[in-house]
Amino acid sequence: MATDSTSEPKSGEPKSRPKSQLYRRGSDSTTGAAPGRPEVEREVLRALLHHVADPVTHAETIRLLASYRFSTPLHEMAFELLRSHRHVSPGTLREHLPPLLTNQGFPDENWEPLLEACTWTGRQLLRNVHALLMDSAKR
Repeated sequence: MATDSTSEPKSGEPKSRPKSQLYRRGSDSTTGAAPGRPEVEREVLRALLHHVADPVTHAETIRLLASYRFSTPLHEMAFELLRSHRHVSPGTLREHLPPLLTNQGFPDENWEPLLEACTWTGRQLLRNVHALLMDSAKR
């Protein structure tokens, strides 16, 4: 009898996910669908804007993403602003991000989702960054 790879693990066994799967911010038990690359990038940027990780993890995340090609020009510019203003407090950066993005040529973009609160931990941030990097390496 064949086993179903989507079945629930036995009691006490952890559920495993493919390492290249992009992880959700919240759970979507209704569809189980992984979010697309732009959605994960947005969550990563939100996590960086809210400093969900300790300073070492935050700096490591910035370093890991330094050569990453974001899927949208807005995400690319937001990351560059984050990287160039990494010594500015998170609150100040969130306050100044809209005018900075506008001055960089993004006046009509919907940047508000970048400013929403993020519920990720530093560990979730790194896991998702590694998933993005693995996904982009396949392209």
